[in-house]
Amino acid sequence: RARREARSRALTARRTSYEELRREAAERVRELRRNDDYPSLRERLEHRARVLLGPAAETTEQADGGVVVQAPGRRVDLSLTALADRALDRMGGEARSLWEP
Repeated sequence: RARREARSRALTARRTSYEELRREAAERVRELRRNDDYPSLRERLEHRARVLLGPAAETTEQADGGVVVQAPGRRVDLSLTALADRALDRMGGEARSLWEP
């Protein structure tokens, strides 16, 4: 029982750390919106989405930065928060190394 409780506490601490990492990454990436280079970044994101969905796709700028582009039956989320989340997801096991001995 003690081992299960210790394991549960460790997993809870890891989850909390990972959630904090996600929040911090999202916050930092949203700061890009205040950067002088943001218009160029936004333009590149929109261009990438249009390459994927076609020139007639509808673009919506996101309040937190970046864009979401839609075409019939398809959607590309290139919001800054979504990009930060995907970057952390790709890190996979590397992110765990931040809180493991």
